[in-house]
Amino acid sequence: MAEIHTFPDITRVEQEAAEWIARLNAHDVRDEDLSRFAAWRDSHPLHGRIYDGMAAVWDALQSTDEPTEGLSVEHSGVELRPPIDRRWRRWILRVTLAASLLLVAGSYPRLAPLEPPEVAAPIFQTSLGEHVTISLPDRSTVELNSRSRIRVDYSRQQRRIEILQGEAFFSVAPEPSHPFTVIAGNSSVRVLGTAFGAYLSAAGMRVTVAQGSVQVAHSHDADTAVLKAGQVADVGSTFTSVRTVPDAEIARLLAWRSGRLTFENEPLGDVARELSRYTNAELVIADQALRQLEIGGSFPAGPQGTDALAHMLQDGFGLQVRREAGHIYIEFPPHASRH
Repeated sequence: MAEIHTFPDITRVEQEAAEWIARLNAHDVRDEDLSRFAAWRDSHPLHGRIYDGMAAVWDALQSTDEPTEGLSVEHSGVELRPPIDRRWRRWILRVTLAASLLLVAGSYPRLAPLEPPEVAAPIFQTSLGEHVTISLPDRSTVELNSRSRIRVDYSRQQRRIEILQGEAFFSVAPEPSHPFTVIAGNSSVRVLGTAFGAYLSAAGMRVTVAQGSVQVAHSHDADTAVLKAGQVADVGSTFTSVRTVPDAEIARLLAWRSGRLTFENEPLGDVARELSRYTNAELVIADQALRQLEIGGSFPAGPQGTDALAHMLQDGFGLQVRREAGHIYIEFPPHASRH
Protein backbone atom coordinates (compact mmCIF):
# COMPACT_ATOMS: atom_id res chain seq x y z
CA MET A 1 0.00 0.00 0.00
CA ALA A 2 1.35 3.40 -0.96
CA GLU A 3 2.26 5.72 1.87
CA ILE A 4 0.04 8.81 1.99
CA HIS A 5 1.44 12.05 3.36
CA THR A 6 -0.97 14.63 4.74
CA PHE A 7 -0.39 18.23 5.72
CA PRO A 8 -2.40 20.79 7.71
CA ASP A 9 -4.64 23.43 6.20
CA ILE A 10 -2.30 26.06 4.74
CA THR A 11 -4.69 28.97 5.31
CA ARG A 12 -4.95 28.11 9.00
CA VAL A 13 -1.17 27.76 9.35
CA GLU A 14 -0.63 31.12 7.65
CA GLN A 15 -3.05 32.73 10.09
CA GLU A 16 -1.32 31.12 13.06
CA ALA A 17 2.10 32.17 11.76
CA ALA A 18 0.90 35.75 11.34
CA GLU A 19 -0.40 35.73 14.90
CA TRP A 20 2.95 34.43 16.18
CA ILE A 21 4.82 37.16 14.27
CA ALA A 22 2.61 39.77 15.91
CA ARG A 23 2.98 38.19 19.33
CA LEU A 24 6.76 37.74 19.19
CA ASN A 25 7.21 41.34 18.04
CA ALA A 26 5.08 42.70 20.87
CA HIS A 27 6.77 44.65 23.68
CA ASP A 28 5.36 42.34 26.36
CA VAL A 29 6.42 38.96 24.93
CA ARG A 30 7.00 36.45 27.74
CA ASP A 31 9.00 33.26 28.22
CA GLU A 32 5.72 31.37 28.19
CA ASP A 33 5.04 32.74 24.71
CA LEU A 34 8.44 31.56 23.50
CA SER A 35 7.82 28.07 24.85
CA ARG A 36 4.37 27.85 23.23
CA PHE A 37 5.81 29.14 19.95
CA ALA A 38 8.59 26.53 20.01
CA ALA A 39 6.02 23.77 20.59
CA TRP A 40 3.84 25.05 17.73
CA ARG A 41 6.80 25.39 15.37
CA ASP A 42 8.09 21.88 16.10
CA SER A 43 4.70 20.21 15.75
CA HIS A 44 4.91 20.08 11.93
CA PRO A 45 7.59 20.98 9.32
CA LEU A 46 5.11 23.24 7.55
CA HIS A 47 4.77 25.51 10.61
CA GLY A 48 8.40 26.55 10.72
CA ARG A 49 8.75 26.99 6.98
CA ILE A 50 5.69 29.18 6.58
CA TYR A 51 6.69 31.18 9.65
CA ASP A 52 10.23 31.72 8.34
CA GLY A 53 8.91 32.89 4.97
CA MET A 54 6.43 35.33 6.49
CA ALA A 55 8.96 36.58 9.03
CA ALA A 56 11.53 37.22 6.27
CA VAL A 57 9.04 39.31 4.30
CA TRP A 58 7.87 41.09 7.45
CA ASP A 59 11.46 42.09 8.26
CA ALA A 60 12.09 43.19 4.67
CA LEU A 61 8.95 45.28 4.49
CA GLN A 62 9.82 47.01 7.74
CA SER A 63 12.94 48.33 6.06
CA THR A 64 11.18 49.79 2.99
CA ASP A 65 9.37 52.75 4.51
CA GLU A 66 11.51 55.19 2.54
CA PRO A 67 10.66 55.30 -1.19
CA THR A 68 14.36 55.34 -2.11
CA GLU A 69 15.02 51.95 -0.56
CA GLY A 70 14.82 48.71 -2.51
CA LEU A 71 13.40 45.39 -1.37
CA SER A 72 15.39 42.21 -1.59
CA VAL A 73 13.87 38.96 -0.34
CA GLU A 74 16.69 36.46 -0.68
CA HIS A 75 14.53 33.56 0.55
CA SER A 76 12.29 33.65 -2.53
CA GLY A 77 14.72 34.89 -5.12
CA VAL A 78 12.63 38.03 -5.66
CA GLU A 79 14.20 41.45 -5.95
CA LEU A 80 12.07 44.52 -6.63
CA ARG A 81 13.33 48.06 -6.75
CA PRO A 82 11.35 51.16 -5.71
CA PRO A 83 8.72 52.35 -5.82
CA ILE A 84 6.76 49.40 -4.40
CA ASP A 85 3.02 49.76 -3.95
CA ARG A 86 0.77 47.65 -1.73
CA ARG A 87 -0.34 45.12 -4.31
CA TRP A 88 3.28 44.29 -5.13
CA ARG A 89 4.09 43.85 -1.43
CA ARG A 90 1.14 41.52 -1.03
CA TRP A 91 2.34 39.44 -3.99
CA ILE A 92 5.89 39.27 -2.63
CA LEU A 93 4.39 37.90 0.55
CA ARG A 94 2.53 35.21 -1.41
CA VAL A 95 5.67 34.32 -3.38
CA THR A 96 7.64 33.90 -0.19
CA LEU A 97 4.89 31.82 1.35
CA ALA A 98 5.00 29.60 -1.72
CA ALA A 99 8.73 29.16 -1.22
CA SER A 100 8.05 27.93 2.30
CA LEU A 101 5.93 25.02 1.07
CA LEU A 102 8.92 22.73 0.52
CA LEU A 103 7.69 20.02 2.84
CA VAL A 104 9.02 16.56 3.48
CA ALA A 105 8.89 14.32 0.40
CA GLY A 106 5.43 13.07 -0.47
CA SER A 107 2.49 13.23 -2.86
CA TYR A 108 1.04 16.68 -2.29
CA PRO A 109 1.09 19.98 -4.18
CA ARG A 110 4.39 21.83 -4.03
CA LEU A 111 5.15 25.23 -5.50
CA ALA A 112 8.85 26.07 -5.62
CA PRO A 113 10.14 29.51 -6.61
CA LEU A 114 13.75 29.10 -7.71
CA GLU A 115 16.58 31.63 -7.75
CA PRO A 116 16.92 32.76 -11.40
CA PRO A 117 20.31 33.95 -12.68
CA GLU A 118 20.91 37.71 -12.82
CA VAL A 119 17.21 38.65 -13.11
CA ALA A 120 14.53 39.42 -10.60
CA ALA A 121 11.83 37.27 -12.23
CA PRO A 122 10.86 34.34 -9.99
CA ILE A 123 10.50 30.86 -11.45
CA PHE A 124 7.73 28.49 -10.38
CA GLN A 125 7.63 24.79 -11.08
CA THR A 126 5.54 21.74 -10.34
CA SER A 127 6.69 18.15 -9.97
CA LEU A 128 5.15 14.92 -11.17
CA GLY A 129 1.36 14.88 -10.82
CA GLU A 130 1.16 18.28 -9.13
CA HIS A 131 -1.39 20.96 -10.01
CA VAL A 132 -1.13 24.39 -8.38
CA THR A 133 -2.59 27.88 -8.84
CA ILE A 134 -0.50 31.05 -8.59
CA SER A 135 -2.15 34.39 -7.82
CA LEU A 136 -0.42 37.29 -9.57
CA PRO A 137 -0.35 40.90 -8.27
CA ASP A 138 -2.92 42.14 -10.84
CA ARG A 139 -5.52 39.52 -9.77
CA SER A 140 -4.67 37.30 -12.75
CA THR A 141 -4.05 33.63 -12.00
CA VAL A 142 -1.91 30.89 -13.52
CA GLU A 143 -2.66 27.19 -13.08
CA LEU A 144 0.33 24.92 -13.59
CA ASN A 145 -0.06 21.36 -14.80
CA SER A 146 2.20 18.43 -13.94
CA ARG A 147 5.94 18.89 -14.59
CA SER A 148 5.54 22.51 -15.64
CA ARG A 149 7.79 25.52 -15.16
CA ILE A 150 7.23 29.24 -15.76
CA ARG A 151 9.08 32.51 -15.23
CA VAL A 152 6.99 35.48 -14.03
CA ASP A 153 8.33 38.85 -15.19
CA TYR A 154 6.08 41.69 -14.04
CA SER A 155 6.99 45.36 -14.26
CA ARG A 156 5.10 48.64 -14.43
CA GLN A 157 5.28 48.49 -18.22
CA GLN A 158 4.40 44.87 -18.97
CA ARG A 159 3.06 41.58 -17.69
CA ARG A 160 5.17 38.78 -19.14
CA ILE A 161 5.08 35.04 -18.44
CA GLU A 162 7.52 32.62 -20.04
CA ILE A 163 6.62 28.93 -20.19
CA LEU A 164 9.86 27.04 -19.79
CA GLN A 165 8.27 23.59 -19.66
CA GLY A 166 4.84 21.97 -19.66
CA GLU A 167 1.39 23.49 -19.56
CA ALA A 168 -0.47 26.35 -17.89
CA PHE A 169 -3.93 27.92 -17.87
CA PHE A 170 -4.19 31.70 -17.61
CA SER A 171 -7.11 33.77 -16.32
CA VAL A 172 -6.02 37.30 -17.18
CA ALA A 173 -7.35 40.42 -15.47
CA PRO A 174 -7.86 43.18 -18.08
CA GLU A 175 -5.39 46.06 -17.85
CA PRO A 176 -5.24 47.76 -21.28
CA SER A 177 -2.20 49.83 -20.33
CA HIS A 178 -0.25 46.71 -19.29
CA PRO A 179 -0.41 44.02 -22.01
CA PHE A 180 -0.19 40.41 -20.86
CA THR A 181 2.20 38.31 -22.93
CA VAL A 182 2.97 34.60 -22.71
CA ILE A 183 6.18 33.38 -24.33
CA ALA A 184 6.74 29.69 -25.13
CA GLY A 185 9.67 28.64 -27.27
CA ASN A 186 9.59 30.70 -30.48
CA SER A 187 5.94 31.70 -30.04
CA SER A 188 4.04 34.33 -28.10
CA VAL A 189 0.45 34.99 -27.03
CA ARG A 190 -0.68 38.57 -26.37
CA VAL A 191 -3.93 39.35 -24.54
CA LEU A 192 -5.69 42.09 -22.60
CA GLY A 193 -8.20 40.01 -20.69
CA THR A 194 -9.16 36.41 -21.35
CA ALA A 195 -8.80 32.80 -20.25
CA PHE A 196 -6.74 30.33 -22.23
CA GLY A 197 -4.41 27.37 -21.97
CA ALA A 198 -0.90 27.06 -23.40
CA TYR A 199 1.08 23.83 -23.72
CA LEU A 200 4.75 23.76 -24.73
CA SER A 201 5.89 20.48 -26.29
CA ALA A 202 8.73 19.39 -28.53
CA ALA A 203 6.54 20.17 -31.55
CA GLY A 204 5.80 23.76 -30.47
CA MET A 205 3.02 25.48 -28.57
CA ARG A 206 -0.68 24.66 -28.48
CA VAL A 207 -3.05 27.48 -27.46
CA THR A 208 -6.61 26.72 -26.37
CA VAL A 209 -8.93 29.70 -25.87
CA ALA A 210 -11.76 29.29 -23.37
CA GLN A 211 -12.86 32.94 -23.12
CA GLY A 212 -12.13 36.21 -24.92
CA SER A 213 -9.52 36.38 -27.67
CA VAL A 214 -5.76 36.25 -28.03
CA GLN A 215 -3.17 37.13 -30.65
CA VAL A 216 -0.67 34.40 -31.49
CA ALA A 217 2.63 35.18 -33.18
CA HIS A 218 5.75 33.31 -34.24
CA SER A 219 9.15 34.88 -33.88
CA HIS A 220 10.14 33.82 -37.44
CA ASP A 221 6.91 35.01 -39.10
CA ALA A 222 5.55 38.54 -39.37
CA ASP A 223 1.98 37.26 -39.64
CA THR A 224 -0.19 36.86 -36.54
CA ALA A 225 -3.35 34.86 -35.87
CA VAL A 226 -6.23 36.08 -33.72
CA LEU A 227 -8.00 33.31 -31.82
CA LYS A 228 -11.43 33.58 -30.25
CA ALA A 229 -13.16 31.43 -27.66
CA GLY A 230 -13.58 27.89 -28.97
CA GLN A 231 -10.47 27.97 -31.15
CA VAL A 232 -7.19 26.08 -30.89
CA ALA A 233 -3.87 26.98 -32.49
CA ASP A 234 -0.86 24.72 -32.98
CA VAL A 235 2.25 26.82 -33.49
CA GLY A 236 5.05 24.75 -35.00
CA SER A 237 8.56 25.69 -36.01
CA THR A 238 7.43 27.42 -39.20
CA PHE A 239 3.62 27.60 -39.22
CA THR A 240 0.48 28.24 -37.20
CA SER A 241 -2.59 26.06 -37.66
CA VAL A 242 -5.88 27.43 -36.30
CA ARG A 243 -9.06 25.40 -35.98
CA THR A 244 -12.50 25.91 -34.42
CA VAL A 245 -13.60 23.01 -32.23
CA PRO A 246 -16.78 22.13 -30.29
CA ASP A 247 -17.12 23.14 -26.66
CA ALA A 248 -16.67 19.49 -25.70
CA GLU A 249 -13.23 19.48 -27.32
CA ILE A 250 -12.20 22.64 -25.44
CA ALA A 251 -13.36 21.00 -22.21
CA ARG A 252 -11.39 17.85 -23.06
CA LEU A 253 -8.18 19.77 -23.77
CA LEU A 254 -8.49 21.61 -20.46
CA ALA A 255 -9.80 18.68 -18.39
CA TRP A 256 -6.46 18.39 -16.56
CA ARG A 257 -7.54 21.41 -14.48
CA SER A 258 -10.08 19.17 -12.74
CA GLY A 259 -7.64 16.30 -12.35
CA ARG A 260 -8.90 14.19 -15.27
CA LEU A 261 -7.73 13.42 -18.80
CA THR A 262 -10.45 12.54 -21.29
CA PHE A 263 -9.97 10.89 -24.68
CA GLU A 264 -12.45 9.98 -27.40
CA ASN A 265 -11.40 7.69 -30.25
CA GLU A 266 -7.77 8.76 -29.90
CA PRO A 267 -4.82 6.66 -31.16
CA LEU A 268 -3.34 4.64 -28.33
CA GLY A 269 0.10 6.12 -29.05
CA ASP A 270 -1.23 9.65 -28.44
CA VAL A 271 -3.03 8.60 -25.27
CA ALA A 272 0.10 6.91 -23.93
CA ARG A 273 2.22 9.97 -24.71
CA GLU A 274 -0.19 12.27 -22.88
CA LEU A 275 -0.47 10.03 -19.81
CA SER A 276 3.31 9.71 -19.65
CA ARG A 277 3.46 13.35 -18.52
CA TYR A 278 1.95 12.27 -15.21
CA THR A 279 4.06 9.24 -14.30
CA ASN A 280 7.66 8.13 -13.97
CA ALA A 281 6.84 4.83 -15.67
CA GLU A 282 7.63 4.73 -19.38
CA LEU A 283 4.87 3.36 -21.61
CA VAL A 284 6.39 1.36 -24.46
CA ILE A 285 4.26 0.44 -27.51
CA ALA A 286 6.61 -0.82 -30.20
CA ASP A 287 4.01 -2.18 -32.63
CA GLN A 288 2.90 0.61 -35.01
CA ALA A 289 -0.47 -1.02 -35.66
CA LEU A 290 -1.13 -1.12 -31.93
CA ARG A 291 -0.18 2.55 -31.59
CA GLN A 292 -2.99 3.37 -34.04
CA LEU A 293 -5.62 1.50 -32.04
CA GLU A 294 -8.38 4.00 -31.22
CA ILE A 295 -9.50 4.11 -27.60
CA GLY A 296 -11.48 6.42 -25.32
CA GLY A 297 -12.03 6.99 -21.65
CA SER A 298 -11.41 9.26 -18.69
CA PHE A 299 -8.28 8.79 -16.60
CA PRO A 300 -6.84 10.47 -13.49
CA ALA A 301 -4.20 13.11 -14.26
CA GLY A 302 -1.57 11.27 -12.24
CA PRO A 303 0.30 7.97 -12.01
CA GLN A 304 -3.04 6.23 -11.40
CA GLY A 305 -4.05 7.16 -14.95
CA THR A 306 -1.31 4.99 -16.43
CA ASP A 307 -2.34 2.08 -14.23
CA ALA A 308 -5.98 2.53 -15.26
CA LEU A 309 -5.01 2.53 -18.95
CA ALA A 310 -2.94 -0.63 -18.52
CA HIS A 311 -5.82 -2.44 -16.79
CA MET A 312 -8.28 -1.31 -19.46
CA LEU A 313 -6.06 -2.52 -22.29
CA GLN A 314 -5.47 -5.84 -20.58
CA ASP A 315 -9.01 -6.57 -19.38
CA GLY A 316 -11.03 -4.79 -22.07
CA PHE A 317 -8.90 -5.30 -25.17
CA GLY A 318 -7.12 -8.52 -24.30
CA LEU A 319 -3.68 -6.99 -24.79
CA GLN A 320 -0.57 -8.14 -22.99
CA VAL A 321 0.86 -5.81 -20.33
CA ARG A 322 4.34 -6.36 -18.91
CA ARG A 323 6.00 -4.29 -16.20
CA GLU A 324 9.78 -4.37 -16.08
CA ALA A 325 12.23 -1.95 -14.43
CA GLY A 326 10.10 1.18 -14.64
CA HIS A 327 8.69 0.34 -18.06
CA ILE A 328 5.17 -0.75 -19.01
CA TYR A 329 5.18 -2.73 -22.26
CA ILE A 330 1.88 -2.89 -24.17
CA GLU A 331 1.82 -5.69 -26.73
CA PHE A 332 -0.47 -7.92 -28.74
CA PRO A 333 -0.76 -11.38 -27.16
CA PRO A 334 1.36 -14.06 -28.85
CA HIS A 335 -0.18 -15.25 -32.14
CA ALA A 336 -2.94 -12.60 -31.96
CA SER A 337 -4.30 -11.06 -35.14
CA ARG A 338 -3.21 -7.46 -35.78
CA HIS A 339 -6.12 -6.59 -38.05
